[in-house]
Amino acid sequence: MCQPRRSVVRVQVGGGTIEWDSIGAYVAGLSLSGTDVAQEIRERLHGLYEFMVPIFFCVMGMMVDFSAIGGVFVFGLIFSVSAIVGKYLGCGIPSLFCGFNVRGAFRVGSGMLPRGEVTLIIAGIALSAGVIGRDLFGVAVLTLLIATIIAPPLLVKSFDGGPGYRKKDTGKPQLPPTRIVLSFPSFPTADLVRSRITKAFRAEEFFVNRVDRDNPIYQMRKDTIVATCEQVGSDVIVTTDAANERYIRLILSEEVVALKDLFDGLEKTQRDAIGGDLLGGFFDE
Repeated sequence: MCQPRRSVVRVQVGGGTIEWDSIGAYVAGLSLSGTDVAQEIRERLHGLYEFMVPIFFCVMGMMVDFSAIGGVFVFGLIFSVSAIVGKYLGCGIPSLFCGFNVRGAFRVGSGMLPRGEVTLIIAGIALSAGVIGRDLFGVAVLTLLIATIIAPPLLVKSFDGGPGYRKKDTGKPQLPPTRIVLSFPSFPTADLVRSRITKAFRAEEFFVNRVDRDNPIYQMRKDTIVATCEQVGSDVIVTTDAANERYIRLILSEEVVALKDLFDGLEKTQRDAIGGDLLGGFFDE
């Protein structure tokens, strides 16, 4: 039992010296998560993410030697319990100081149990560098496997009961989001208007991203201003906070005026003249 403990200390020391690239990438992601380009970056890297993540977990699984885990299996179980308790203490206790009650703290701890990607990265690099053996690498994988299996039922059970946040009366009721509904006579007309609206927001330097690949739902973000544009049948619905309603309505009004001029121009154009101009050249000798 002494040898595994010494090896765990070596993992921590080794991780601190050779894991700066992964930690730096993780910190960079945290720094970008709150910016208005976060969704843009996620959308552009989605294909790479779908390609690389399965390879990562496949390689991690290939590095496990199950025959070497038998000698440290008991230590692995003890280490797994310690890691789970550490997640609850490290994530649950600080949440108590952020307005959560005990039930909410338990939810936070349960939700963090399956998060172990960085653990796998550190363990994999330590194994490649010879800092640990395959037995202790298997312990790390076993710990993550146990935490991932028990997390869903614990998280579902934690939502039985009341709210997990302590109520605070701030004196300022939170205003509901504002929904601006634009109705049109047909789906093609609504689709045209929706595309023009997203283009208008891009012209105003908003980052516009499609958040649902199956439905026409777009997020438009610029600094702290966030709005969504959704097409439901022949309706175009724009949703935003009450604080940004006037600015969003101004952009929509400018685009509606431009569309009105477009529709007025189409009405003045003779229907037969459009087709005649297009097809007339086919019959010229």
